[in-house]
Amino acid sequence: MRSSRISKLVLHDVVVSAVIAILASGGIRLLVGVAAAASPVTLKFVTWSDVKNVPITEAQIKAFEASHPNIKIDWTNVPSGYASKVLTMLAAGEAPDVFWLSFTDIPQWVNRGSLLNLKPYMDKDEQFQSWKNDYVPILLQGYEYEGGMYGLPNAFNPIVLYYNADMFDAAGIKRPDSPWSWDQFVQVAMRLTGPDRYGYADRGEWIHWVWQAGGEVMSGDRRKALINQPGAVQGLKFAQDLMHRFRVQPPPGALKISALEMFAQGQIAMYGDGGWKFPAFIAGQLRFNWSVGVWPKKVREATRVLFDGGVVFSGTKYPQEAWEFVKWYSGPPGQEINARMSRLTTPVLRSTVQASIPPNDPFRSQLLARFQAAVYGRLWPSIIQQDELNAIIWRYQRMLWAAEIPADQVATQMADEIQKLLDKEPRR
Repeated sequence: MRSSRISKLVLHDVVVSAVIAILASGGIRLLVGVAAAASPVTLKFVTWSDVKNVPITEAQIKAFEASHPNIKIDWTNVPSGYASKVLTMLAAGEAPDVFWLSFTDIPQWVNRGSLLNLKPYMDKDEQFQSWKNDYVPILLQGYEYEGGMYGLPNAFNPIVLYYNADMFDAAGIKRPDSPWSWDQFVQVAMRLTGPDRYGYADRGEWIHWVWQAGGEVMSGDRRKALINQPGAVQGLKFAQDLMHRFRVQPPPGALKISALEMFAQGQIAMYGDGGWKFPAFIAGQLRFNWSVGVWPKKVREATRVLFDGGVVFSGTKYPQEAWEFVKWYSGPPGQEINARMSRLTTPVLRSTVQASIPPNDPFRSQLLARFQAAVYGRLWPSIIQQDELNAIIWRYQRMLWAAEIPADQVATQMADEIQKLLDKEPRR
């Protein structure tokens, strides 16, 4: 997942000016039902696929072209420097017709007029409507912005709760296969904490605790900071207490090796990380019996979901064909290929997930648990000024974990800064 790759560069004044000039000169085609070209058309498609996923994308493109002889895909994969490549293409007037974009980048790209609103195409496409309800709703929500739809997810991964089953069994503790209360979670984590080992650790997450307590970072309309409200404060305090009061989670400064390495070495009982760890864990990185549990809850279940998807450049000459490719890639045909060839990410359709895991698969329960986490998954907050928002959040996260100031002060100060940012947010 590359949720900040494009946002870190898109504000560059020179590039933005060039992109605006391109949009002004090239125009934006938003009409539905544009007739398909009489002769084959070629769509430029840009992704950031990991080298391991290249064969999957190749197979998807081959299958799409076979079923759509009037459309050819000119694919460019950019495993590194993706943002610079796409922006350079835009500035040079060689923009891709279809490209990958994280949902967190949608507000700023829409604000610049660079993305085609796909909602008119979706609304009139009977095939898409027939499988629309097969998506987990949160995955579609990520591409909604101010009444429009600007993409479709192609794969996702939630932050899941891995656990060392051997440690639980040795301690005679019931495995976390159903949601505990926070109190139960702490009690179990304390029992599993001892010399040179901890009951819990994660990759650097805290927002799930805020959500579980009923809190939010900001309002749904992106106008009001809410991180200082009671639920959010309670979640921040719990994140701080796990390290400094209950001492079941190692604070960052105490780590000589990463939390992931500690988990792999049997020094962490429960570990929060992305579903993308599955291939390595299945391949034997973990030398113990492991599984995927259910996150605890305060007032609701919640975890973070990360995903990317296909978007269409607003200036494309072939909007109908570009929509057809995005729809196919995200729909059953493209997702079935992804499910068959990879376990790095999770298909975005319920039916595809269920059908792709054989009943006798030794990791069936873990794979289904990974998908189930998306049902209560939530989205990282996104605004036009995404870089500035992230900088504020990460700065206060460091203060929270270091216990430099109490959690309630973290909440108050963070809310003040976020509100000032939201007050400056461009409004359409």
